[in-house]
Amino acid sequence: MLLRTERQPSAKRSSGRDTTEKPTRGADVMGKGSVLIFEQDKIVRDVVSSTLARAGLEVHPAAELDAALQAFESGKLDAVILGAASAGDGASELIHAASRVSLEVIVLSSSPTIEEAVAFVKAGASDYLAHPARSPELLGRIERILERRRAREDLRSTRQENLKRHGVASLIGSSPAMQRVLNLVDCITDNHDATVLILGESGTGKDLIAKMIHWSGPRAEGPYMNVTCTTLRDTLLESELFGHERGAFTDAKTQKKGLVELADGGTLFLDEIGDMSLAIQSRLLRFLEERAFRRVGGQADLRVNVRVIAATNRNLEEMVARGEFREDLYFRLNVIPIVMPPLRSRKGDVPLLVRHFMNVFHRELHKPVLEIEPALMGQLEAYNWPGNVRELRNLVERAMVLSTTEVLWSVVRRRSRPEAPSEASFRLPPGGVDFDVLEKDLLSQALEAARGHQARAGELLGLNRDQVRYRMLKYGLNSPAPARGGLALRV
Repeated sequence: MLLRTERQPSAKRSSGRDTTEKPTRGADVMGKGSVLIFEQDKIVRDVVSSTLARAGLEVHPAAELDAALQAFESGKLDAVILGAASAGDGASELIHAASRVSLEVIVLSSSPTIEEAVAFVKAGASDYLAHPARSPELLGRIERILERRRAREDLRSTRQENLKRHGVASLIGSSPAMQRVLNLVDCITDNHDATVLILGESGTGKDLIAKMIHWSGPRAEGPYMNVTCTTLRDTLLESELFGHERGAFTDAKTQKKGLVELADGGTLFLDEIGDMSLAIQSRLLRFLEERAFRRVGGQADLRVNVRVIAATNRNLEEMVARGEFREDLYFRLNVIPIVMPPLRSRKGDVPLLVRHFMNVFHRELHKPVLEIEPALMGQLEAYNWPGNVRELRNLVERAMVLSTTEVLWSVVRRRSRPEAPSEASFRLPPGGVDFDVLEKDLLSQALEAARGHQARAGELLGLNRDQVRYRMLKYGLNSPAPARGGLALRV
């Protein structure tokens, strides 16, 4: 708020040239804006109205309070100009009426004082100018109001679009398992502080649930920050989460805000949190307990207001028992657990998902929707879907790109091959097996047979690529290794 008390210099005598004041803001900038002017002095009202009209604004002049209040009913106003002397006892009522519909008020005063300015600002006015105000100054203030209003409208439009894309209605599934998930999400969206832990296999849609909770709740206007805990090593993950001060380490040439700080007022989604190291777990635990953190190399505690949503495809309870995950952090995260069902446990949703993805790629690829014969749909429902919904989506996309259902048939045929004779199957020896060694050996053989192609190796083992990649990291198989001849048995 700026108090301006200087007056405009008196106009010079006409010298025969056109001295009509040209608007400094073009109609292309100010156009489509609508402003209410409440001023009882006709001369002042006409001068201000003329200035705004030349700038391309739609003007609604009012000399009486009732007429000014009635103008709010149109719902077409973008700003209000209020004459301080004309408002009288109705000033507060007019400002409150404007605030109820999110309109900013500029007060024009012919006798400006600090006391009057403070009183109007406390009442809710956004600006206070001395009258007569210079045209560029007044138009500049209105332009900034219009820019802020349009930014809010864009934000509202973006929120509606994201709500449509990621809201509860976007989750496809009518099975009892999915309905339980939907009901739980619907219950927690209004609770904007509770921490959520989403559990489930890879490809079940954990990230979709996180976005749904954010965009359907009161934090939708805040930021949504997503970090995958498996993509960065410890030092980089710590800096990515909590930021760093200049000089905190060799390459820290400038201060950097972390995702925790950037998520203030919104949601922080920690994907694959089961792969987070114990050192980073300790820092995260402190943040969850105190909602405070320090940047790497920093001395001051910073506080933020964020909702934390975590997700993992690992069994955290077993990791806690093995000492791989902090028990106190697990309890901090497990406030509201959501378990995503695998697609094989809700096969009745497969036809709905197939049709949904067909329509999605029909719009994106401009390809005709494929006709799925009943026999094929039955085979798709019977398929085990080790990659869950992600595998189904990728398969439908491939079919749409190639414009043939043969892609779908090829998968169900491959999975429908006759099982090997029972005498060729592996039998558990009396002494048992070392399962980790067995799994590593089988994975090595599959990678060798697939020549290092992770997706093909996964097909041989009934795993998806993420599951293969996780096991490669677990066993240190960074490249295909030759099979070691036999299985590791415990005798």
